[in-house]
Amino acid sequence: MMDERYILKTYNRLCLDIDKIRGNYIYTKDGERYLDFFSGIAVNNLGYDEDIIKAMTEKMQNYTHISNYFCDDDRSELARLLIENSIDGRVFYTNSGTESSEAALKLVRKWGKENNKHNILTAKNSFHGRTTGALVLTGQKKYQKDFEPLISGVDYFIFNDADSLNAMVDDNTAAIFLETIQGEGGVVPLTDTFVQTLMSLKEKYNFILVMDEIQTGLRRCGTMFAYENYNIKPDIILLSKSLGGGLPLGAMIVSKDLENVLGNIWREPCSMRRWPCSYKKAYG
Repeated sequence: MMDERYILKTYNRLCLDIDKIRGNYIYTKDGERYLDFFSGIAVNNLGYDEDIIKAMTEKMQNYTHISNYFCDDDRSELARLLIENSIDGRVFYTNSGTESSEAALKLVRKWGKENNKHNILTAKNSFHGRTTGALVLTGQKKYQKDFEPLISGVDYFIFNDADSLNAMVDDNTAAIFLETIQGEGGVVPLTDTFVQTLMSLKEKYNFILVMDEIQTGLRRCGTMFAYENYNIKPDIILLSKSLGGGLPLGAMIVSKDLENVLGNIWREPCSMRRWPCSYKKAYG
């Protein structure tokens, strides 16, 4: 297959030449049919329904891309639905889960600098992505070792170990990144005892709690978000995978207390700055 010749070998792929996917079944060009238990690694939450394909197609017939300089009703409507079903605040869109982690890392570091808190905690055996910033949040040496030295200021506690967490949190803690259920860590859910310690420490030390719902969010664990199964109130929620249903879409939901941390980076396009006012009025 051409894949072997032209695609960088970052994954060990299955030897299936995919023709199409209908319902929950994958069809190969050889005419074989397989029941799909992958779901795109938690991406295709709703399967491959024709209504989903229709909605994607209709949107792309209008346009395939607009920049952040323009508003979009569908984008705003999705943000409204996310906010109304999670925490009151605002949404920042990304292209992937790892970009959502990167966005949160930048926000946390900026907030920490402003509040004299410089340490970030994340769990051992966690997974938050593989880009340069997200990699340091992923508490697995096997992913990190070939890319050291990593970004400094991140330490690792033992997942579900209240004593481990308690020993590491202090006034210098800017944020804790946490999965509700560790996936690569062995499909391990949070315990109530650990959550009680976590929320008690948050009240005492005022750090940012970032809940990674990239794999668990959007009703994969019964509730809209998996953290709702616990007494948890996050400051930031990370999303991707099933949010896009196959399209490259992620999101960072931030609480009202943090919505101004990154600031307004709006800049008029250079061409607009040169236009006379009459042109701006005529062309918006």
